[in-house]
Formats: sequence, structure tokens, C-alpha cells
Amino acid sequence: MRIAYWGGILAACLFCLGIYWYGLSGPLILDDGPQLIPVMNSVNSSNWLIEWSQYIVSNSGQLGRVIPMVTFIVNAVFFGADVFWWKLTNVVLHCINGMLIFVFLAKLLRSDSERLSLALPFALSLLWLLHPIQVGTVLYLVQRMAVLSTTFLLLSFISYLVAIDESDSNRKRLIFLFLSAGLFFPMALLCKENAIVYPLYVVAIFYFKRKELSPSHRNTNAILEHKIFAGLMAIMLLVGAVILVHDWGNLVEKGYKFRDFTLNERLMTQARISIMYLFQILLPLPSAYGFFYDDIRVSYGVLKPVTTLLSILILILLFFIGYVYRKTKPLLTFGIAFFVISHLVESTIFPLELAFEHRNYLAMLGVFLALSGVIGIERVAKPVSVAVFVFVLVLLSSFTAYRAYIWGDAQRLFPYLLSVRPESPRLLILFADTYSSAGQYDQALQYLDKLRGLGVELQRVSILCTENKADLNDKIKKINVENEKISNYELEGLMKVSNQILDNVCSIDALKYVAFLDRAIERPIVNNVAKQKLLLYRGHLLRKSGDFSGARESLLRSFEADKSNPIPLFLLVEWLLEQGNYIESKSVFERAKFVATSSRYDYTEFLRDAEMKLKNGISKKDF
Repeated sequence: MRIAYWGGILAACLFCLGIYWYGLSGPLILDDGPQLIPVMNSVNSSNWLIEWSQYIVSNSGQLGRVIPMVTFIVNAVFFGADVFWWKLTNVVLHCINGMLIFVFLAKLLRSDSERLSLALPFALSLLWLLHPIQVGTVLYLVQRMAVLSTTFLLLSFISYLVAIDESDSNRKRLIFLFLSAGLFFPMALLCKENAIVYPLYVVAIFYFKRKELSPSHRNTNAILEHKIFAGLMAIMLLVGAVILVHDWGNLVEKGYKFRDFTLNERLMTQARISIMYLFQILLPLPSAYGFFYDDIRVSYGVLKPVTTLLSILILILLFFIGYVYRKTKPLLTFGIAFFVISHLVESTIFPLELAFEHRNYLAMLGVFLALSGVIGIERVAKPVSVAVFVFVLVLLSSFTAYRAYIWGDAQRLFPYLLSVRPESPRLLILFADTYSSAGQYDQALQYLDKLRGLGVELQRVSILCTENKADLNDKIKKINVENEKISNYELEGLMKVSNQILDNVCSIDALKYVAFLDRAIERPIVNNVAKQKLLLYRGHLLRKSGDFSGARESLLRSFEADKSNPIPLFLLVEWLLEQGNYIESKSVFERAKFVATSSRYDYTEFLRDAEMKLKNGISKKDF
């Protein structure tokens, strides 16, 4: 019978590959471009030994997310920039996770009846594998980070459950406990930091399996070891809580400077979003998925909107039900706990964006387990249940195939997403940019009419520059910067207009725009790298205006903003040479050389070029 179930899982994986097939040629989306295009364009089969070190660490997480970046480098080596194969890799990894879900649930729900202990894991793994909400994770290339984090979390759960099953061999038990906490857990963290809740998962599994750890089922050593292990997990959670409280300013408060909501507003809004997630899982209509959720209304109070209070009450009711039925329906309680644990990092206090579908990639399993706890495991294999399950699975697969088809082409995907989320700022900005690139400036400006803010004003200025090269000095002067935050969208606009001025596309006076940049630089800026870029552009604009002294000072300020990057110093070497100042140029070069040789990034080309210029006593226009 076990072979039959495994045959079914493998068939489901092949079916999954089939329904995702038409989505594999789709576009890069959102963070895909900034994260992956540099890897696609720079790494290939002939230079990967040289280039890999520059791309193996991602800037999207504090731990670098090294393991997913390795897989992206491998994709680049074997498949170049052909997105089809990159996305196929994601689907294959998703199928592997489907198999691991089956193994995890088979061990979690082990019973005396093999049919009962395998039927429910088989059914739930298929529902998880083929659910349409997963499309927003699997075909969103950069979320291979979430997919691989789930892979190693599942391996850690399985290892822990094997250790629970192992009662006779102390050595095997300790080996699997080490694999769980000492190997797979760190690997999950190196994929995505939300795996930090692993100790909570272990405590939940320990509590769910506590009957199997009773004296009547296990020897004294096994019971003691598992209690010690669970205790260590609890201590780990306590240490984490202490670190969080101690560094609250950097880990939590700092990020809210660049959000349009406060911590309290985020928590209230997450109550509504959690209910939205439950509806997306339980009522998976294609129209429920917009991928972009940046138009979600923030909750400014428990009655603003009133659905905030309703959502909070529903969540309290679910927690109450889980607590009341913790002994009679432990699977219900475990499922609720699993869902909550899965959302603790991305859906609570941290200043992340409000909602994303990929946050339910593993969390959805908790919803299925809770429902199974309500229905009862013993009913799973009954003919009526089988018929209902087949109907639901066919329906889910149809919706998934439809979503994958939509994702397979930019001409289908983005208009569809806009029809689902017509107020999404990201989509409106994207369409404005698309129409502007096509020379349809009036249509581009119409998409921006619904939006407000510094980033929007800068994009509007950029479009007007491209359209008619009009004199926009007065418009720049009137843009209000004082209450703004310089996030990535605003940064992109500031740099784009700067480039247009430097390329003489826009008739904005360079010195007037420098004054505008100075006002922007005084505002909260998303990070030091962003500040460095703005100061670099400031230097270029001052140089264009003939103010070499100001340009020199701006480059030095740019380097001070991020002392790990020597490019401002290399640029200053060139500019000093143009002024005939060889002595200072030599001094700046030595400083740049020290920073470059100490960096993990490859600045060999910059070093070689600067050395040649110093040697010849000349400089080139473009560095």
C-alpha cells in the first residue's frame, strides 16, 4: 500500500509539472529583477569561478540567503538568462517539497492502521502541492528562498519525528536530533530568516506527540532526552526574545521610518490580512489572488475600518477553539498553532510589507491540518470523503493551471493583476513606466493621476522630460520634500531625473536640481547605499556645472556613506587627474586600493584602469 501512495505522489508531481508548464516562460516580477538580473547577465559557464563570490550573498536578508543564491548561480552557469529553466527549477523544488510534506505528515499522524496513517498525508500533500495560491510563490523566481527554506524546515521536522519514533537506540536518536537542530535548521536559516521560528515548531510537535513520549511507550532515557531537547528549544526562544527586546530599535522601530503605517497599525491590519489569507486558502478563486497587495487599506483603529474588530474577534475565537479542544481534537489545535507559528515573523511586528502570498507557502498546511482535526482522521478514507476530495482536487488543479497560464506571459499577467487590484500603486506605476517607454506619454500620466507623493512627482517629471524636454525648473522647485521618506521608489526617481539632466534630455538646471537633491538627502533615506548613490549623482551634477570643489566634496561624502565601496574614490582619482592634481590623485588611489583589496567584491577592473591612468598621467572621460 505504501508503494501505491508513493506512486500517487510521483504522478501528482508530474501532473504539477504539467499544469505549471505554460507559466515557465513568464516575466521577472518585482524583486526578481534587482536580485537576479545581475546574476543572469554576469555569470556564465566560462567565468563562474571568478564571478560567483560577488553574487553568493544576497542583500535581501541579514544572513545572506546563501543557499538559494548558489542555486541561482548554478542556473546561470547551465542556462544563462533563459528564465524558463530557472522557473522550472522552482517547480521541481516545489514537487520535492510536496514529497517531503507527505513524509512529514505520515510520521506526524502515524497510527496502527497504515491506511489511515497514509491516506490523510497523501490527500493533504496533494492539496498543498496543487493549490492555486502556490503559484505566487513558485513562479515568483526570487521566492526560491521561501521554497528552499521550507525544504530544510521539512527535513528538520522529519528528522525530529524520526528521533521521536526511535526508542531503542540512543545513538540514532541523538543523530537525528542533531540533524534536525544542528544541520537542517541552520540551512533553512541560510535560505530565509523566517525559519528562525523552528524552535516553536519543535515545541508544537513535541506537545502534539506527547502521548508517544509517555512512559508506557518509551524508555526513560528517550523521554528525558526529548524533554531536554524541547527545553533547549524553549531556552532558544527566550534568548531570541531577549535579543529582540535589547535591539528593538534596529530590528523593529528603525524600519517603520520608511513605512506608511506604525507598529500598532500594522498589527491591527494583519488581523484583517490573516482572515484574507484564510479565505484565499479555503475559497481559492482566481479573482482572490492579486499578487500585489500594496493597496490594502491600513487599519487606523479597531473600528477604522470596522472589519478590523471583526477580524480580531474571529482570530480570538479560533485561538479559543484550539485551546478548548486541545485534548479531544489535538490535530485541530496543532493546525492552528502551525499556521500562527508560520506567520510570526512576516505577519506581526517587523516592518515588512503588509501582505504577500508566499507567506502562506508552508503556513497553508496548518489550515489543512486544522480542518482535518475538525473532520476526523477516521473519515478520510470513506467513499463520500474520497469523492469530495477528488472533486476539490480537480477544481484546485484547474484554478492553478489557469493562474500558471496567466503568469506565463507579461501581456496576460499585468493587465490581469490590474483588473484584480486596480488601486495598486505598484501596478499603476508599472503601467505608467510601460506606456512612457512606448512613447505614449498621455496614457502614462493618466495612470499616475491617482497617486501622490515624491516618487510619483519625480516619475511625472521624468515623463515630461522625455516627452517634450520642457523647462521644468519651477515644477522641481514646487515639489514638497519636507515630509517625505526616500525609499526605493523615490531613490529611483531621483536618479532617473539626474541621468536625464546629465544626458541633456531634460532642461532642468543642474545647480537647481542639486539644491533639490540636498533637500532630499536631508530626509530619512532607506539605507547608506542609497545615500551614497544620491551623493554620487550630486557630484556628477556639480561637475557638470563647473563646480569641481563641490563635486570633490560630494564624492568624499559619498564614500563616507558606505566605506566598503571604493567607487567614489576611484571616480575622484579620475577627476583629480583631469585637474592635473597628480599628488592628491595618488593619495586617493592608495586609499581606494586598500578598500578594494579588502572587499569581497571584485574591483580588479577599476584598480587596473586607475593604475594605468596614474601611470600615463591622463584620464578618460568615462571611468
